[in-house]
Amino acid sequence: MQEYGRRRGSALTKSHWWRLGAILLLALGMRLALLDPGTLHEDEALYAAFGLHVSRTWDMLFEHWVGFQPDKHPLFFWVLGGLFALFGPGEMVPRIISLVSDGLVISFVYAIALRISGTEAAVVASALVATSLLAALHGASVFLDPFAVALGVAGVWTALRVMPWAGGVLIGLAAVAKLLGAVFAPVALAAAVAAAGWRGGARLVTGAVLTFLVLYAPALVGAWM
Repeated sequence: MQEYGRRRGSALTKSHWWRLGAILLLALGMRLALLDPGTLHEDEALYAAFGLHVSRTWDMLFEHWVGFQPDKHPLFFWVLGGLFALFGPGEMVPRIISLVSDGLVISFVYAIALRISGTEAAVVASALVATSLLAALHGASVFLDPFAVALGVAGVWTALRVMPWAGGVLIGLAAVAKLLGAVFAPVALAAAVAAAGWRGGARLVTGAVLTFLVLYAPALVGAWM
C-alpha cells in the first residue's frame, strides 16, 4: 500500500512549475477582473470587523465583543487578525487570505491529479478550478470558503503523500474553519488508505477528530456548564 503513495505519479519538474505558474496567473487575472474593491458583502464586512477586533485587542475568544454570536470557530478571524496586524487596516487586506487560499487549492489539485493520473489530468483539473466562476468569485472575497477548501484539499494531498497524521490535522482544521470542510474527510480517508493502508486511515481519522475536539473544547465546555 505504501508504495502507491511513494511511486504513483511524478514529481513537480521545471516544466510542471511553468504550467502551474501559467494557470495561477490566469486564475489571478480572472479573480482581479471580477473584484469590486469598493464593496463588501455584509457578512464580509462583519468578518473583517472581527479580524480587526482580534488585531487591536487580542481578544481571541471575543469575550469583550458585546453581542458576538459564536456560530463559527474564530480560527479564520485569528488569521484575519494576523493579516491586519502585519499590513494594517484596509479593504484589500482581508482578501489576501482568500487569494492565497485559492492559489493553494489550484496548486494542490494540480499535484494530486499529477500524482494519480499524470500531466494531462493535472493541467485539466487545475485549469477547471482556476476558471470556475464560483471559485473566482469566492477567491477575492472575505468569505471562509476558500480558506476551508484549501485546508481540506491540502489534507487530501498530505494523506496521499503518506503523511496521514498531518492529513488528519488539516482535515480537522478545515472542519473547524467551516463545518462544510468535513466533506473532504472521505476523500482524504480514501487517499490515506490507498497510500498507507488501514493503519494510515485510522491515523488520519484520529488526527482529524483530535484536532476538531481540541479547538472546539472551549465551546463544548461552555455549552455543558
